Amino acid sequence: MTVKSYEIPEPLVDTRVRVYATKLDTFWQQQTPRPVPVCEGRAIQFEGSAWEQCIAALRSRYVRGPFPVSDDITILAVQQTTSGPHVLTTWRIDIAVADGAANARVRSTQPRIDLGPIPVRMTDDIVAVAIKVLEAAHDHTV
Repeated sequence: MTVKSYEIPEPLVDTRVRVYATKLDTFWQQQTPRPVPVCEGRAIQFEGSAWEQCIAALRSRYVRGPFPVSDDITILAVQQTTSGPHVLTTWRIDIAVADGAANARVRSTQPRIDLGPIPVRMTDDIVAVAIKVLEAAHDHTV
């Protein structure tokens, strides 16, 4: 008799994304009171690129909205394995919105990525803009 193994491919990735309706400065963690994220999302997956996992986390967010419209947005994303937890990637994405376009700067342990202009509508809230920027980052790295 043989036994079949049903192993889940590693790493199973836990992606957590927070969106802030302001540009966080370098020492934001030391501010009192601390900035509060307007939106948080989480996804646990083993498929898709890191960007696709961040998009999935925002689409499965804890709060449904409505969300504010802002000219300055910061996204903080952390990916770690569920078995560790071992941190795989941490991103900080600063977004500036002006004249119907978003420009973003992605910082992580990898070389900085500058994105934009990314077309956005005046009525796009911070989550809609964040998803558009994450999609542009995905397209930029594919």
